[in-house]
Amino acid sequence: MAMSKLTLYADTKVIRRAKKWASERNTSLSALVGRFLRAVTAPTDVADLPPITKKASGMVRIPDRSKADLISDALEDKYLRR
Repeated sequence: MAMSKLTLYADTKVIRRAKKWASERNTSLSALVGRFLRAVTAPTDVADLPPITKKASGMVRIPDRSKADLISDALEDKYLRR
């Protein structure tokens, strides 16, 4: 796999914590960011998923509602419907 250099800017404290977190897991910050970028840009088409994931897809039914509505309902359940 070809590699390219990427310069990122972030809060100094965040970078320090991220480096520590990566070090505790025997990896580098570069590898951590690379894995994150691969994960968020991975294909989401069911046809592109591994067989076991395809088999599991559809087992959980997600309501056909907006994320905001789902969050609103959850907050109401937690704080108003005691």
